[in-house]
Amino acid sequence: MAKVYKDPSQKYSDAEIREVCEGCRLLPTYNPENGGSVSSAEMPRIIELMRVDANPMELEYYETFWEIYFDGRVPLKELDKLIRVVHDKSGLVPLMVEAADKDGDGFISKLEFANILKIVTFHDPKMTVMDVKYEVFVKEADTNKDGKVCLEECRVWIENKLKSKN
Repeated sequence: MAKVYKDPSQKYSDAEIREVCEGCRLLPTYNPENGGSVSSAEMPRIIELMRVDANPMELEYYETFWEIYFDGRVPLKELDKLIRVVHDKSGLVPLMVEAADKDGDGFISKLEFANILKIVTFHDPKMTVMDVKYEVFVKEADTNKDGKVCLEECRVWIENKLKSKN
């Protein structure tokens, strides 16, 4: 029997998302603490549960996302958020920016910025801003001129860069 894949442009229903999360709870690396998570090494199985046809490069992207932002774990609450917006590139940007704020201070550090660029560039190859220096990013994105870039300023900067590339 041939596999049936989900149309990537279609939104997942709540029932489909619950089904994916329930499937993750059956994986060998599932840890029920803090709402549950699985190892990012389970990404091929998670993609299969999502009924998505992903090539090796896409699998690597997703594994890298979870490695960078969640220390190699896929928290089910974060997976739920991702599945809700995966069909819409514009919905992914706020999720990536929020996830990038590893220290939770509400601002984007130099290291967090470097990680965002890796993930955004992989997700959208048109986003060729890998050569943007952090200082230039701060100058362009810091709209309130406090010398720091908050999550919202970062989100707006990325979205504007993506729009200018399309």
